[in-house]
Amino acid sequence: MKKNQSNIRAGLLILLCILLLAGAAALLMRFLRLKNETMELDQQYQQEIEENSTDIEQWEAEETPQEEIPETPAPTVTPSSEVQGILIDLSDCSAGQILTEQQLYLENPGIYFTAQKIIRDDYVHQRMNGVVPRDGGSVELEDLRYLKLLIYNQEGQIQVGELVVNKAISQKVLDGFLEKFQSNEKTTELKLEENCWTGTTEETIQRILE
Repeated sequence: MKKNQSNIRAGLLILLCILLLAGAAALLMRFLRLKNETMELDQQYQQEIEENSTDIEQWEAEETPQEEIPETPAPTVTPSSEVQGILIDLSDCSAGQILTEQQLYLENPGIYFTAQKIIRDDYVHQRMNGVVPRDGGSVELEDLRYLKLLIYNQEGQIQVGELVVNKAISQKVLDGFLEKFQSNEKTTELKLEENCWTGTTEETIQRILE
């Protein structure tokens, strides 16, 4: 009798253990299923966020197009322009014109001492007519140079000067007048009609620099 009761109890315990294990397995399966469902929902949510972000960017691009930034042209300086009131050359100055120190960049006065080719029938060539033969006499026109420079006149004022010389001595003449100018040495007024090519090269350069 006692043996039968013991067997019954053992059977009940085994059955209880089986039921507990079955319940635990069911709970585990439910947990895994819920976890998988949660992961799928998260993936869908992330995908929707990405799609929404793409749509928003497209709408913004369509509704508010980006404004083009205009290009700023590089500043240019023309030969006849002034920089802060200071002349950068003598292209707009006539011979005999009086200038002040405030108008000039005297730290480098050499920029105002220039030699230019003379073009047939241009303004300079026309002014030479009657003073120098239009064909330059025995000198070809392309062998002459029109010089523009600065001098201190007899009153000690800074004045624009001009003359025409053979290109072979043009740089020598410019250097000579630049040296005289930097030494504040007074010079006779230089105008084209009075200081064109006359006589030989040495006679011309000697007369002009005296």
